Amino acid sequence: MRGGKLVALKAIVDAAAPLVEESVGAGIEACIVLKRLGTEACRASHEMVDGRDAWWHEAVARESAKAETAWVDAEDPAFILYTSGTKTGFEA
Repeated sequence: MRGGKLVALKAIVDAAAPLVEESVGAGIEACIVLKRLGTEACRASHEMVDGRDAWWHEAVARESAKAETAWVDAEDPAFILYTSGTKTGFEA
């Protein structure tokens, strides 16, 4: 939802997929789709691509909650900070 309106992000990904393949020579291998809306509204807003698309809740259910600790040196970056450039109201 953006500004109270539904933005069909999945349809945008589907439209961009052939452009990605054409420009980089490789297609999108997987697309994880989060079901934020009710089942009917979500189903009506896009089509799933067999062999590429998976529902988030189904993918997560197949995974373990356990993760091994990745030991790093003290000088290694702890994380990479990403920003879309959108103002948050927290700028100094």
